[in-house]
Amino acid sequence: MARWWASYDRETRTADTNTWLNVDELASGRVRTYWGDVSTGRVGPIADSAPSGTAFATGHRTHDNFIGVENLFDTLEARGVVVVSTREEMLAVTEGPLWGLSAPVARAYDIDKPLNHPYQPTLAEMTSTAINILS
Repeated sequence: MARWWASYDRETRTADTNTWLNVDELASGRVRTYWGDVSTGRVGPIADSAPSGTAFATGHRTHDNFIGVENLFDTLEARGVVVVSTREEMLAVTEGPLWGLSAPVARAYDIDKPLNHPYQPTLAEMTSTAINILS
């Protein structure tokens, strides 16, 4: 919070990512991150968890609110992992390893799936598929 306050310019709604605090000289073994919006070129002093985690884990910057999904899918497929995004794709898999991602943000409640989200597998279907693959 102190870094945000010290570096934020209210008129331009931007932050100077090169702003240092006196306490920075005392810290060691840390990672300094900030967010950036590629479309506008704006940056800010407090990074969101998604791009921070991606940058920390992969060593590559990413866009705010993104996780290293493209890199992740490429890596999984290169290692022979079956990547599925629908209920039907998941139910068709008979051996693993398997990676499923069937919701863009959050999974729907099971009661809502039949009408509004039929492409999402239920928890019971995911559990059954995992047990079958591991057996």
